[in-house]
Amino acid sequence: MDFWIESTSATGIFKLDLWKKPLWRHFLMSNENSFEKGITMSKNHVSRLQLINEFESAPESTLFNQNTLAAVLDCSVQLLERNRWAGQGVPYLKIGRTVRYRKLDILNYLQHQCVHNTHQEAV
Repeated sequence: MDFWIESTSATGIFKLDLWKKPLWRHFLMSNENSFEKGITMSKNHVSRLQLINEFESAPESTLFNQNTLAAVLDCSVQLLERNRWAGQGVPYLKIGRTVRYRKLDILNYLQHQCVHNTHQEAV
């Protein structure tokens, strides 16, 4: 049986087959409400689906944080940080110490990542 569990990093949802892992099976069977506790703990975090829905419904001038961008691009926050340091990836705004990404810049970046065959690299 498969379960969906939210990650603690608020960047996505991971599918785990809990019954094939003896440690998880023991944990679930030894504590009556352990699975329910895990669900209530994860309600404090925003799921990847919620972040993507927020991105889709926002106007093009909206600014997003790196957690939302990581959900949209299906990558880690660490990869976004590494790309910023290397001068690659999605253009960003630095407001004080915070980093924000404009929706229009994200959409333009995705548009330029289009590849039509395996011999062609993204521009």
